[in-house]
Amino acid sequence: MFCKVAAIISYNTNIDELGFQIPEFIKKNILNPIIYDDSILCTVFHVDSYGNVFLNLTIDEFLKRIGNNGFLIEVENNRVDKISKSYDDVRINAPLLTVSSSGNLELAINKSNASELLGLKIGTSLIIKITKKLSRK
Repeated sequence: MFCKVAAIISYNTNIDELGFQIPEFIKKNILNPIIYDDSILCTVFHVDSYGNVFLNLTIDEFLKRIGNNGFLIEVENNRVDKISKSYDDVRINAPLLTVSSSGNLELAINKSNASELLGLKIGTSLIIKITKKLSRK
C-alpha cells in the first residue's frame, strides 16, 4: 500500500485526492493501574506481533509498591513470581515477567505466544498479588 501511495505522489498528484483529512488525532486513554494494599490491578494495553503482553504498570511503579516484598501472577494455571532479565531465564514455553524497552512490565512466554496461550488481550485485567517475603534467620 505504501509503495502505491508513494508512486501516486511522485506523479505530482494532488495529495487531497488520496484520502480525507483527519482534523484531530484520536488518543486512546490507558487506564492507570489500581494499587491496593495486597495487590495491583493492571491492564493489558498492547500485544506485539510475537504475542508478548504489555501491562500499564512501569517497573518504577511496581518496585515502589512491592518494596522488599515478593509478588505472584497467576494466569491459566501458570505462576510467575520473579522478574526475568532475559527469555533464557526460563525454560521453553514457560511464562516470564520482564521489562520492556518502554519501561513497562511485559508478560511473555519463552518461544511462544503469551496472548494466545494465557488468554490475554488488550483491555484484559490482571492481578499481581503482593506477597510477604519470608525473612531468613
